[in-house]
Amino acid sequence: MDATSPNPKKNIESTLHEVIDKVADKEMDVIASLADGSHRTVESLAYRAAQLEDTYHQLLDKGRSCIQSSPLKCLSIAIVLSFTLGKLLNKRRN
Repeated sequence: MDATSPNPKKNIESTLHEVIDKVADKEMDVIASLADGSHRTVESLAYRAAQLEDTYHQLLDKGRSCIQSSPLKCLSIAIVLSFTLGKLLNKRRN
């Protein structure tokens, strides 16, 4: 601030306006980068969700085809697994 300026209040006011504009510009850059990062994250999550859904449907199709090709084998595997899980869970209770 110049001591010789005719209106020192005007210089302070213009300086403050310049500082406020600089800070606002920096904040806008930060907000824009945060928004870009958020958009990239959402796109990545959507891509991963689509991959998981595809994998899920592939597993369902494989399971259906396995059950249709050999139902007795799948039934015996299910019985053995349920018996084994039941024994393991009962051991934890006792």
